[in-house]
Amino acid sequence: MFSSALQGPLRQLSITMDANTKFPSYLAAIKRGGDNVDDILTLAGSLFTKGYDVNLARVNAIEGRGGNQLQFGKVITDLPRYQWQYPEEVLLFENRYTREWRLRMHERHDILGSRIPGTNQAEPLWRNMLAVKNVPWLSDHRVSPRISRQATSLL
Repeated sequence: MFSSALQGPLRQLSITMDANTKFPSYLAAIKRGGDNVDDILTLAGSLFTKGYDVNLARVNAIEGRGGNQLQFGKVITDLPRYQWQYPEEVLLFENRYTREWRLRMHERHDILGSRIPGTNQAEPLWRNMLAVKNVPWLSDHRVSPRISRQATSLL
């Protein structure tokens, strides 16, 4: 129950044992390349779930400065139970861009697209990528070549 290095040989040994003999399960305390604190906590949890008497308060305690004094955790009893029981102060801060995107006043339009959040309120900007597969009625509409040349010359 120390390192996982012996797990392979013990597994091979368990195969050679008689089928009626129950080989004890192997739990490694630390694993190579793993976080040792997580490994020890996992070991304590596994032993607890298998029915061994594990002092979980001591497992979760933090050593003091001298190393010989343990600080035990406490149960917090005065937390609000539900989200709406928090104080009236704002718990979420968001910028204007995300607030305008989340609380959009205008739905997406087939031609205009969606309004770009964070732009000037007096001169709103819209963005859209027109595609016939998204707007099927667009395939029936054509722009006259004469008008399109005039329109491009104005640009």
